[in-house]
Amino acid sequence: MSTDELVKQLHDKATRGIVLSTIEQAQLDAWYAQQDQEEGALLTQTSPPGTLVALQTQVDTGVIKSAGHS
Repeated sequence: MSTDELVKQLHDKATRGIVLSTIEQAQLDAWYAQQDQEEGALLTQTSPPGTLVALQTQVDTGVIKSAGHS
């Protein structure tokens, strides 16, 4: 069984309220930290704020138009 599969099983146990050993909890905490780091790296690669503002404006415009046709 791969380390990734093992840690996913530990995560499953923890979310079901099963008490983990000290070693298992340390492995899970390390995995959570790695997942957070990877997610943070992905978030820094997202669209620039200007693009997000333009998209929000388009959504707002669509909502206003939809409300006017109700």
